[in-house]
Amino acid sequence: MRATREGVALALREAARERFRSLGFPTTRNEDWKYTNVSRIAETVWQPASRDGPSLALEEALSPLRLVFVNGRLVPERSSLALPPGVSVVDSSESPGALVGVLERDATRGGAFSALNAASFEGGALVHVERGVSLEEPIELVFVERGQGAPTASHVRNLVRVEAGGAATIVETHAGAGEGPTFANVVTDVSLGEGASLEWLSLGEQRADASSVNALRVEQATGSRFSCRSFALGSGLTRNELSVLLAAPEAECELLGLYVLDGRAHTDNHLNVDHASPRCTSRQLYKGVVTGASRAVFDGRIFVREGASKTDARQTNKNLLLSDEATVDTKPNLRIYADDVKCAHGAAVGRLDEEAIFYLRSRGIDETSARAVLTLAFTREIVDRVPLDALRERILGLVRAKLGMTGGEA
Repeated sequence: MRATREGVALALREAARERFRSLGFPTTRNEDWKYTNVSRIAETVWQPASRDGPSLALEEALSPLRLVFVNGRLVPERSSLALPPGVSVVDSSESPGALVGVLERDATRGGAFSALNAASFEGGALVHVERGVSLEEPIELVFVERGQGAPTASHVRNLVRVEAGGAATIVETHAGAGEGPTFANVVTDVSLGEGASLEWLSLGEQRADASSVNALRVEQATGSRFSCRSFALGSGLTRNELSVLLAAPEAECELLGLYVLDGRAHTDNHLNVDHASPRCTSRQLYKGVVTGASRAVFDGRIFVREGASKTDARQTNKNLLLSDEATVDTKPNLRIYADDVKCAHGAAVGRLDEEAIFYLRSRGIDETSARAVLTLAFTREIVDRVPLDALRERILGLVRAKLGMTGGEA
């Protein structure tokens, strides 16, 4: 049976390759990619990346449960897995048969990047939390794109399954090292059983010559809870796609995000929450700070299907523009095909309050510091809701550095 499933997975990878060839890379003529030009990816000749290279400096581990991937491949000597009973984590390259379901979807009806990933992935994490098991420590997944001079590409495929009544926290970190352009294409599928709970924390801090496309797809059963905290603090081209299917009653999801962009960074957050069953709840709150000549895109969608009564869904996107060259494109979207629902959305793009700046200056704070204090305060609504102390302090330090804050302004 195992050999059969692995054979099917191999055939699906070839089918996915054919689908990508037929689709090609998306262009700005595609409505979903209207504000994000991927020509820097499409026009580059990418070489397969190797995990070999000089020694790699990593942030201190947040958990004893840690997997480190360099250029899409697991590095066992940098990983540590003291797993409790009822939890398994393996490299997806070692068990492709477990991916048959998601590979079939991407090979037959997936988008260009997910099809390319299905055809090309080198590895990733398969995480399985058994029924009723609650993890006390988070699982940390570290993905490092190490430049090797010539342009290099890596593809990562993750699959996370939390069975009924289980609970876990996963910390996903994307970082860059080395020199030369890199392209990371990451697809993660999450399945939550009845009453299961998953906290997902994602931190991206890619370099200016890095490109990344990240797809996180979640399906929730009755009474399950999914919480995502996403932080885009890199300088390159980033596309984050987050899709949640509330497939059964009483499911809840909360999606929080923060992006702080400078230079010529481009970050596109593409969210889709599908209320397919009654009595489900969703919350979206994304905030952005955009300066330099950078560009932020927020495309958030709430879809309430026919029959999904008692839906409670809210979506908010707020942005601070700190320079004349910075750009924000925000596109909140509601599609409602059911009665007896509570749905709301809103978006705002603005600048710092000059009266607040004046107030701080009247208290002896110089203008630069006053602006930094107010901007940091704007971000804290998201940062302060990170439940892990060490990760919260790390993110706060990165945000402060982005804002040019080196002292104790806030």
